Amino acid sequence: MNAKETLKKLKEEKKLVTLILMLLCGAALIALSFVLSPPREEVEPRGADLAYASTEMESRLSSVLSSIAGAGNVNVMVVQDEEGVRGVLVVADGARELTVRTELMRAAMTALDVPASAVEVFARESEQGE
Repeated sequence: MNAKETLKKLKEEKKLVTLILMLLCGAALIALSFVLSPPREEVEPRGADLAYASTEMESRLSSVLSSIAGAGNVNVMVVQDEEGVRGVLVVADGARELTVRTELMRAAMTALDVPASAVEVFARESEQGE
């Protein structure tokens, strides 16, 4: 065996050793990433998110609908699930008038991107029993 062959074998062995060391370092880094990663935050159930979104949506929609001419005081209930808004209930002082009722319905349909069949508008019972 001459010197050239011996050097060639040493180089090949160094490459193999280097490759093995790199693989071990990679595996160690992956293991450390699992060990040192911050704890996962508790995720709220989807229902809680929906309830908050509905409440926020109802509040904003009530505010907007109240600004429609003749609407008066407006309350809104939005029913939704994972697929989106399923129904909208609007109760307003001025909903006895057909034009006001129509405007409230159109505004709710537009704001929530729902069909007319998903929106119901009712007049609030007056205190005087009208």
